[in-house]
Amino acid sequence: MTQFLHGTETIDVSKGTTQVREVRSGIIGLVGTAPAGDVNTITICLSSTDDAQFGAVTSNHTIPASLKSLREQGCGMVMVINVGSNTNTIDVADIIGTTTSEGARTGIQLFGDGYGIYGYDAKILIAPGFSSVPAVAGALDVMAAKIKAVSYIDLPLGFKPTEAVMSRGSVAPLGVEVYQTQSKRIRICYPHRKVFDPVTSGVKLEPSSIAWAGVRARVDREVGYWTSSSNKEIRGTLGLERVISARIDDPDTETNLLNEAGISTMFKSFGTSFLTWGNRTAAFPVINDYENFEQVQRTKDNIEVSIHQSSLPFVDSDIRQPQIDAIVGFVDEYLRVLIMRGAIVGGQAYFDPARNPISQVSQGQIRVGYKFTPIFPMERITYEREVTGEYLLDLKSVNMGGI
Repeated sequence: MTQFLHGTETIDVSKGTTQVREVRSGIIGLVGTAPAGDVNTITICLSSTDDAQFGAVTSNHTIPASLKSLREQGCGMVMVINVGSNTNTIDVADIIGTTTSEGARTGIQLFGDGYGIYGYDAKILIAPGFSSVPAVAGALDVMAAKIKAVSYIDLPLGFKPTEAVMSRGSVAPLGVEVYQTQSKRIRICYPHRKVFDPVTSGVKLEPSSIAWAGVRARVDREVGYWTSSSNKEIRGTLGLERVISARIDDPDTETNLLNEAGISTMFKSFGTSFLTWGNRTAAFPVINDYENFEQVQRTKDNIEVSIHQSSLPFVDSDIRQPQIDAIVGFVDEYLRVLIMRGAIVGGQAYFDPARNPISQVSQGQIRVGYKFTPIFPMERITYEREVTGEYLLDLKSVNMGGI
């Protein structure tokens, strides 16, 4: 019963609007080995100062060298999982990880706990030095699907460009087992690149997935997840495992041959630095639709997860028309913001009564639709040439006679 009052009172009514909080897109998830640092814990590293807890670069640990190269490319946050320091005993199973009897997760499996611990997930997964092993690549693929991320994996050392293309077929070259996939969440990286080795003061080969991940994170920070990471400078590259032929106007170069097989590579022409080269995931060429563009897949992921994670205030609220209008407006406003930012071409949210029958609504289920057009990369530019004599009429000093 309402407390008796003979007079007046004021009750605060909250009419604030709910807004979509966009998820972080450029967080790299790195799993590997280190001479120091916490083991099987997600450690957030924001700078080289944070990176130092995993020790100096060595010849047989993967995390310190990877962090060094990621910083050179301009990445920001890195979620690091160190599986241990004793490289003589660490094997593929340690990298893949498991769930212990106490419920704790290790290795790659630990990335699934990122949101619960920090409120965000890694969105770019790498395991340099291990991802060329099919079991590790498969585990990265599974985790990427779970947390709506992409994973960059490497082909093994020693492949020629034609052999790299063969690795996409039914029989892998050189008897080397590789991960056979058509996943929209996998980028296959080839070849390894040459970088400075602080251990020997010389040059060493490094998996190119590190550079690709760093560039992707840099593009996310400087422009946005909706923009291609192809044709961007790869800093600190001293050369490649082997020379890859590249011409922007020749379909028979090795860079084009690799991209045509869904392999991301590196491009260097006269007067350029080494550049990332390739827009498509391993889904290409089997799945030949616009979703094989990495930036389209990542745009879908970021919009989906941002809407999901921001919808908590609506869950279990009363099903009334004003509330339905609020949900539609909540999504519609987010899409308009993305349009203004240049993240999508257009988009709209809507409520279709035909898609919400009484039988569904009476069970507490509401279906809200939205659609959008993503940004596509200008991957191929075709110039149409026409040679004509019509502009001779513009020459004032020429007598065209009977022409």
